[in-house]
Amino acid sequence: MARFSPICRGRRCTPPARAARPTRGSGNAKVAFSDDPLWYKDAVIYQVHLKSFFDANDDGVGDFQGLIDKLDYIAELGVNTLWLLPFYPSPRRDDGYDIAEYKAVHEDYGKLADAKRFIAEAHERGIRVITELVINHTSDQHPWFQRARAAKKGSASCGQICAAQGSQSQPHSLPGRKGE
Repeated sequence: MARFSPICRGRRCTPPARAARPTRGSGNAKVAFSDDPLWYKDAVIYQVHLKSFFDANDDGVGDFQGLIDKLDYIAELGVNTLWLLPFYPSPRRDDGYDIAEYKAVHEDYGKLADAKRFIAEAHERGIRVITELVINHTSDQHPWFQRARAAKKGSASCGQICAAQGSQSQPHSLPGRKGE
């Protein structure tokens, strides 16, 4: 006899639900996601670092196509949410968290169209996709950082890079500032 752990919310307990998942090639099947704002409390989340997951084009780096190729396997594991670590263009001095462009995909992982296709394919299988959006941590290659670095002392833009050195009192100690 199979045993399960009940999920208790407030006064009622229910067994964990397993949604039927369409398989690849099932057309444009739409899987309805729960509208429960606490969906994440019962989610089976699988964290994925694209660069080390699965390499579909055999260049030594994981990519969106590799992730698409393994979606059925991930769904069979009972995963209903994929959490992607940063996959944006980056010089990778901080493992991809030093983001240079928030509206694009690092070329090693594919193109923006590949990311969109991955999301659509995941949704067809009833898998949510969440990503890390690290808006307070940009690369020195990001236009915001470049504008701040070029700004005059005392300007609002200049103040944006104070934390880069860990000191609000020395925002102009960064190498490469104009006039240094």
